[in-house]
Amino acid sequence: MMENGRDLPESIIHLQTTSTSMEDDCQLTPFNHYSQHLKNPDNIYREEKYFPTALYGSHLGWSHNSYSNNLLNLMLNLEKYCNGTMTYPFYDPRPKHSINVSLKDAIRSPQIICTRTPYDNSRDQVLNLKNLTLMWCRMVSHYFDWTAGIPDLLRMAEEDRISLCVHQLCKVICFTLSFATYEHNCDGLLFAGGIYFPPNFHKSNIQPEIQNYVGRLYEVIRKKVIPIFQDLQFTFEEYVLVKLLLFFGADTAFLGEDQHNSRGVIGEATKKYRHALIEHQKSRYPYMSTYEIGLRLVRMYSIFSFMEILHELDQSSLAELVVLNKGNLQGELTFDIHVRTTRNH
Repeated sequence: MMENGRDLPESIIHLQTTSTSMEDDCQLTPFNHYSQHLKNPDNIYREEKYFPTALYGSHLGWSHNSYSNNLLNLMLNLEKYCNGTMTYPFYDPRPKHSINVSLKDAIRSPQIICTRTPYDNSRDQVLNLKNLTLMWCRMVSHYFDWTAGIPDLLRMAEEDRISLCVHQLCKVICFTLSFATYEHNCDGLLFAGGIYFPPNFHKSNIQPEIQNYVGRLYEVIRKKVIPIFQDLQFTFEEYVLVKLLLFFGADTAFLGEDQHNSRGVIGEATKKYRHALIEHQKSRYPYMSTYEIGLRLVRMYSIFSFMEILHELDQSSLAELVVLNKGNLQGELTFDIHVRTTRNH
């Protein structure tokens, strides 16, 4: 396929063949059994049962406006909710955290892991062994808050839903860490809860265990990932959609007995969020040709390979820290996520 005399990359040919019918795309959503609400702008479906979709300040519904825009706005609200940037009652100012909770309970009620403190640029604390567990708890509660708000997951069997969330945890958290560092123009790495890893860590008094662990993440994020963000002038909206594509871009070998249904859910979700990303690119950059938008998307997707590297570094390092109980990181939840999961897969 050619445009302006140049070959289009195979991975973006779908840009020119993507349907513009929002009604057709609605059939891919997890709410297809509520299609009457999608087709009638006077009807609004409110999600009252599932945490946290009933809590983050906006009803779960669509109007007659662009479906992709409504979907994007929904996920933007979810991200802000997870970041703790909303006002009371969404932000609990009383600090608490725990790693001695079950995996199922943590996924269902992320606040039992850690208080939803704001993910801001305060840089109140330098990361060390004393606050390692607090940092871990806040990042993981942020992640489970987010997965609890992804409606597609409600269509999967609980076993597969938990497996997917655990399997993708390190990868998505590293992406969140990378974007927060970029968004706040942090010269080191910016974790949630005001915890910070400085760029001059080699000359600091940070313990060797932390330097070895986070230092390796620092090298990849600062030298490989953030330059891509800067080159693209990567936006919050793009981050939200790419994060969903990263999450659903999983190897599905770990799925259980209901794997046929789960693979279908993952495939439909990937198609839906990819379509939303393409539509957002067309809307945000109307002056760009299909070829230029395609190259921009290819550049975004190149981040995925670095997330795989970060996933391996993060998972292996945390497994070792948990086994050795460095920073009092050994607990039921940390063991289930980083040690038992590694052995099973």
